[in-house]
Amino acid sequence: MPTDRELLEARLKSAPWQLHLTVFSAVLGLLMAIRVVLVSVSAESFSSRTVIFGLIMFGFFATNGLGLIRSSKISYVVVTVFGLLPLLGSLAGVLELTVFTLGLKPSSPLETFISFLCSLQFLVIVTLLFALVPRRLAASFGMAVVVQPPPILKARQSKWLRRLRNDLWSAL
Repeated sequence: MPTDRELLEARLKSAPWQLHLTVFSAVLGLLMAIRVVLVSVSAESFSSRTVIFGLIMFGFFATNGLGLIRSSKISYVVVTVFGLLPLLGSLAGVLELTVFTLGLKPSSPLETFISFLCSLQFLVIVTLLFALVPRRLAASFGMAVVVQPPPILKARQSKWLRRLRNDLWSAL
């Protein structure tokens, strides 16, 4: 008799990979919304506009994440491009968390928690970007990607593009 954990693992493995990307996209929107609200609280400039802005960001990433289930090409582009925008800010939060944990700069618990959220957000963004990069492009950079490239990106290609791609891959 399989245990509950084994059943859960089997269910997760059988789920389509687009569903995992949808969850990651929604988590990214949620982390960004929480971070916006907490930063405005720590800066003592909290208003209802920050909450509305956070909800809009969460809704934006969640709805585009749902588009990933349908293999919508626009959703792939939007999640990739808009996922890149907060990447540098998240990296700065990771570096700030490193400074806080090394004890080089004193911080409040709220600032430390915001930096921790930034590091989680950075991890989610990097995971999304590695999952959205097609397998062959990732292989050309020496990276291993477990998920399959979206079927919409493997759609119709002209003959000369297919020949060029095959020639390039045979040269590697």
